[in-house]
Amino acid sequence: MYRPVGFGSHHWELLDTDGVRWFVTVDDLRTRRLVTGELLTAGYGRLRASLAAAQALRTAGRDVVVVPLPAHNGGPLMPLADCFAASVYPFVGGESYDGDDYTLEHRRAVLDLLIAVHTGPPEVCDQARPDDYAIPFRDAVTVLTDGRGDPRPGTVRPTRRRAAHHPR
Repeated sequence: MYRPVGFGSHHWELLDTDGVRWFVTVDDLRTRRLVTGELLTAGYGRLRASLAAAQALRTAGRDVVVVPLPAHNGGPLMPLADCFAASVYPFVGGESYDGDDYTLEHRRAVLDLLIAVHTGPPEVCDQARPDDYAIPFRDAVTVLTDGRGDPRPGTVRPTRRRAAHHPR
């Protein structure tokens, strides 16, 4: 059953023949590009590295992360069709809160989880890639805002010429 939850990925809840529930995430690698024309393998590599870091956290004893099952290739995800990547997670029940519902205890628990994730041992830190804070598709937006053309590959935006002002 499709689950419209999360941000930036597509999710399904599956029930296998043994009655076990799973959570499947499918990412469209075209949306994982940072610049126009970037190869899909670059986005796949970044996604794989982040999930591998989560797996390393779990292996190091940090049970604060839910990690995907190893794919048949041993990695945390696998390519699916031409431009997708899929990962399968154990289903974890839970509840979400509106920001106004957070108590001081909730906030402290979230802070403790963040500390546990960000103070991982060296073998985990070696897996994680540092964030470059790149704005995805900034190059395409800049092309539009500079008036240099159409950001889609292979398109040219006609140049408009201003009419010369001739006094009468």
